[in-house]
Amino acid sequence: MRRLLPTAIVGLLTFAMSTQARIGLVTIPARQDIRIKIDRNNNALVQERRDITVKEGANRIEFSWPNMSIDFNTVQLIPLENQDAISILSVAVPPNTNNTLVLDVDSREANEIPFRITYLTGGLSWQSDYIAVADVDEQFLSLDANVTITNGTVEDYHDVEFELPVGKPFRQFIQSGESKKITLFTAPRIPIAKTYTSDPREHGEAVAMHYVFRNSAEHGLDQGMLLPGRVRQFKKDSMGSVAFLGEDVLSFVPSGDEIRLYQGPARDIEVERTVMKRERKKLRRNKKGRIVSYDTEESYRITIQNRKLAEAPLIVRAYLAQYWKMKSHSDEYERKDASTIEFAVTVPGRSEREITFEVEGINLQGGYVLSD
Repeated sequence: MRRLLPTAIVGLLTFAMSTQARIGLVTIPARQDIRIKIDRNNNALVQERRDITVKEGANRIEFSWPNMSIDFNTVQLIPLENQDAISILSVAVPPNTNNTLVLDVDSREANEIPFRITYLTGGLSWQSDYIAVADVDEQFLSLDANVTITNGTVEDYHDVEFELPVGKPFRQFIQSGESKKITLFTAPRIPIAKTYTSDPREHGEAVAMHYVFRNSAEHGLDQGMLLPGRVRQFKKDSMGSVAFLGEDVLSFVPSGDEIRLYQGPARDIEVERTVMKRERKKLRRNKKGRIVSYDTEESYRITIQNRKLAEAPLIVRAYLAQYWKMKSHSDEYERKDASTIEFAVTVPGRSEREITFEVEGINLQGGYVLSD
């Protein structure tokens, strides 16, 4: 069975009054409590415990990691007990050596001391992904969260506690050169809403479909922040089989945040945007007679056709540039930021409805308020 690190040799050097020092070599004890924390940039921090026997006085401890990518500037040897009796005098990398580190340690007494050894190493990485399966009626969603750990080092890792940027730690064994997929959690019944969005900047003329839910315990998720990764989406049919819907990508999702999984364009909902009026007024000219600014009166109509049998909740976005003021509107809207408004409407099945609004542009220097 291979070890987390190649066998390291501890040299205990007892200094006497004479120049002839006696050096005793022993095999370093087996490691305990091995932990590997891999951050979002795939930097791996290895922590392990070793019970090392030291003699009274000066001790020289030599570690060797052949063929390992170790950042020696990050190596630490920390006594977990009798800290007042142990002093780390120096840390050195000997010349003409292959990944070897020498530590000079002074001990006030001979004893077996538990040490925690930490260092950064390369060759370990992770990648997360999700499998989402909606039920026949698209009321609930099951979500499997997986992570693939890749061990690109020369070492096997036995019974190691892995910790990723977020989520609960987990124990795993992974061999050198192996990639292993691990299921982090399964959320079997997440309530979802299927929504439709008309956004000319993001989706052009198409109406986008989304499954919407929140990363919260109330929605069947109590895992805290979710890791980023690709989401493969499926839907069950009445025969019990599943159909592939497509893929989306999650970034880090904090607890409580909304998750919107893109399903593709809707084929049975259409949105048509029509300019009803665009008129410039209060033209302002410079001394040469050139127009430098003006106000506008603009009115728009958005026609929605729902050919589905079921009603469709729809978000309609409009982007209003420069300085503007809303003069009238047929439906309530939410101002998301200085230039974005949203209308949230529900369109009954097999029906058509309209949204109209009128805006005034103020001191414009080119174009109109609504450009999309």
